[in-house]
Amino acid sequence: MMAAMLLIFQAAAPLFYLKQKSGKAVGGPISMVKSFWLIFAITLWILLPSILSFTAPGELRICFQLLAVSMILRGVVELYLCYGTIRWKTEYGIAHDSLQIGICITLLTTRSLPPVHALIILLTILSLITEMYFVHRFRISTSGPAQGVYFVPETDKRTNRLTLLIFAPQYMAFWTLVFVLEYPLIQARIGL
Repeated sequence: MMAAMLLIFQAAAPLFYLKQKSGKAVGGPISMVKSFWLIFAITLWILLPSILSFTAPGELRICFQLLAVSMILRGVVELYLCYGTIRWKTEYGIAHDSLQIGICITLLTTRSLPPVHALIILLTILSLITEMYFVHRFRISTSGPAQGVYFVPETDKRTNRLTLLIFAPQYMAFWTLVFVLEYPLIQARIGL
């Protein structure tokens, strides 16, 4: 059930890509790979922790609630800054990514987590570091948020190839972990 819900949400990537490609949307055009990265990040940083905050055993629920609430608050603020005031700055995202990494490291070092949950948090850390790198690349390759540009377009071939190279392994790891969570028989088989 969880895997199916998360998989259905992935359909938002091509829809968002088409909306932004029209050229009339705030933020400018986005490449297909960046659209999939965005939906992946929302899925890993908000949807999965939100689901786990209801389904994880015991104290783990609080851990995932903390991760989800922190990202939901960021999303609300970022959406307002991007679309309401057009005053979002890359520094805001980097600062929150750093905070979220700190939360993840604290959870890993102060809790005894089941291996699959620890791997989800490690993947979250890796994806946040990746996002910080992408923001660096974004600054280099676009006119940036000061002009209301929030996305890397198709025309930036180098950044998009690099995104695919870094993103694809994380995406595969994510789905592996989701299916391990969803199907305890898989957990038993691989010893997690």
